[in-house]
Amino acid sequence: MKKIITILYFITFFAKIFAGQLGDGTNKYQRTPVYIMDEVKEVHSSTWNTLILKKDNTLWACGENSKGEINPNKKNIDIPEKLADNIISFCSYFTSIVYTDTKGDLYLLGNVSEYIKNPKTTFSSRPIKIASNVKQCLIAYHQLYYVDNDFNLFSYSESYNSFLHCFEGIREEPVIIMQNVKEISYDTSLNILKNDGDLYSLYNDVPKFISSDVKKIKGTCFLKNNGDLYCGGTNIYGALGLGEKTIDFDYIKLSDDCIDMDGNEDVTFYVKSNGDLYVCGGGNKYELGTGTGDGKPHLTPYKLMTDVNNIHVGLYCGLIIKKDSSLWAFGANSANDIGGI
Repeated sequence: MKKIITILYFITFFAKIFAGQLGDGTNKYQRTPVYIMDEVKEVHSSTWNTLILKKDNTLWACGENSKGEINPNKKNIDIPEKLADNIISFCSYFTSIVYTDTKGDLYLLGNVSEYIKNPKTTFSSRPIKIASNVKQCLIAYHQLYYVDNDFNLFSYSESYNSFLHCFEGIREEPVIIMQNVKEISYDTSLNILKNDGDLYSLYNDVPKFISSDVKKIKGTCFLKNNGDLYCGGTNIYGALGLGEKTIDFDYIKLSDDCIDMDGNEDVTFYVKSNGDLYVCGGGNKYELGTGTGDGKPHLTPYKLMTDVNNIHVGLYCGLIIKKDSSLWAFGANSANDIGGI
């Protein structure tokens, strides 16, 4: 009986959260790409919401809003609303948002207690300044990182406990964990691209060398200076485009002549120099944008769109910026769709 009550509680809770993280004015699956807005420069989608940076450096947001992280007067936002001005870097995870402005100030809002030690409040709909001299910020899996303008990588997380497979707590003050860092990204671990083009992944608090001559990193992918695209992961849904499902944790070359890419354990997206967008991997929640969501993956790359400039892979959704700076989206569009927690 207790199990039934618990299940009913979670069903009721998640039924109240419709999210709308695609920003199309609905909470419905979008099987193929739909237009969202113009003048977009960059985009990021987390578990429940989406952040959109426009060309004028204004930051917009949509999706689940139960902690007031986007707008304290609303529950859910299915059309993007302006969140902040003069932004250069941003990221979100569940009900937390972090962003950096053009002055280098780093702000955190939403669920702040997951990331900083002894905050005055657990949840804040007002941005809390937590650092300065910052050029890039990232939150993922209850970890907060940032790179400052001196190329130092800082972490707020305590040491990694390899036995419990988690971080042991939050530091009073952030500490430098690596220097000469160009940029960072996250998939199942923290990926670190250094200024000399060397790529590392942080495993159990220890940097592991991955590759050299790297230009860009995003999700489970990295792009080399010559345009070669490499992807890694388990490939259990065919995300590596090998033509079959395998258990493969090594990086493999997927394509060449690429300008952008993104991926996770389920899917991989990449853009060729001519603007053609290819997708491969799982698709049971329409996250490939091909119009089908029957759970049958595309085991080899499938050409989805043309005239594409920049892409982002969310959790069961895709966000595409075309060469004309228009934003398009497809896939899961509610907390029920994306699994809730």
